[in-house]
Amino acid sequence: MVINGHAFLRGTVFNNHVNFWSTTVGGWLDASGAQFNNERSWVYFNDVKADVLGFENTVIRSRIDVSGLKFREVSAEGLTNFRQITGRAIYDAGAYAQLEDYYRRRGNTDQADEIYIAQRQRERSNLSMPQRWLDALVLDLGVGYGRHTWRLIIPSLILIGIGCWVFRSRDLMEPQKPEYESRHFSRFLYSLGLFLPIVDLQAPSVWTPRQDRPAARRYLPVHVIAGWILVTILVSALTGILK
Repeated sequence: MVINGHAFLRGTVFNNHVNFWSTTVGGWLDASGAQFNNERSWVYFNDVKADVLGFENTVIRSRIDVSGLKFREVSAEGLTNFRQITGRAIYDAGAYAQLEDYYRRRGNTDQADEIYIAQRQRERSNLSMPQRWLDALVLDLGVGYGRHTWRLIIPSLILIGIGCWVFRSRDLMEPQKPEYESRHFSRFLYSLGLFLPIVDLQAPSVWTPRQDRPAARRYLPVHVIAGWILVTILVSALTGILK
C-alpha cells in the first residue's frame, strides 16, 4: 500500500492483529497516543517506509515486528518511546542500525553508541554457542563492544602498578644471565614489558625475581596472562575480530 500524504492513527485503539507490512507513507506515519491492546496479537511494521514517524505516548502491548522499517525522521516527543518499542520488538539488527544512524547523523554519538551496544546485547541473547556468547559478554563488559575502550585503562593501570610494587627494587631481582649483572633495572619498564604481549621492552628477558621470592615468581605468570587478556580484548574490539 502506498500513501502519498500522511497517515494519522492518533488515539486509535486496536484490539486485534494490525498489519502495515510494506506500506509506504510519503509524509508522517503518526501513531501518537494509539493503543495496541491485544497481548496475543501482532503489530507488523515490517518493511514500512515513512518520511517521519510519530510514536509519542503510543502503547503497544501486542507483539511487534519492525524488521525492515525505514524512516528519515522520528518526532522528538516520541523518540524515547520508539527506542523502547524497538527494544521490545522481535530482534532485527537493521532496525537498530536505522536508529543508530539516525542519532549519528544528528551528532548524538553517545546515544548512537548506546543503541549499538543495545543491539549487540540483543544479538548476544540469541547466540546458542557458549564460546560465542562468552566472547560477546567479555566485549560488552570489557569495552562496550568497542564503544567504551576507556574501561580498560583503570584495570590496566592497576595491574601495571601492582607489578611496579611486586618488582619494586633491583635488590629483589636477579639477572637471567651473569653478563646482565650490570644492566639497568626499571620496575616500570619491567612491569609494562610483562603486561604487553607483543612489545619487547627487553627488561623481562634480562631480569627475574630472586629465587628466595617465591610469591613474586608465582605472580609473574599471572601478570603476563592478565596483560594478554586485557590487550587481546582491546585489540579484538578495535579490529572487530570477535563478532
